Amino acid sequence: MKRMGMDFFFYQLTEVIRERGEQFPRRQKELIGHHRRRSIWQFVRLRSAQTHLQTFSG
Repeated sequence: MKRMGMDFFFYQLTEVIRERGEQFPRRQKELIGHHRRRSIWQFVRLRSAQTHLQTFSG
């Protein structure tokens, strides 16, 4: 259940980025996309680490 929620979250995220990206020129779009992707993964890693800690600390 949680896994599916995560997939949905990612799907929405990419949709939003795609919509916003349409406003930018192609080159800038690629740069922003790359940066976003990296920060998204950092964010996800942080979130999963936090939830991990919460599960164990109870």
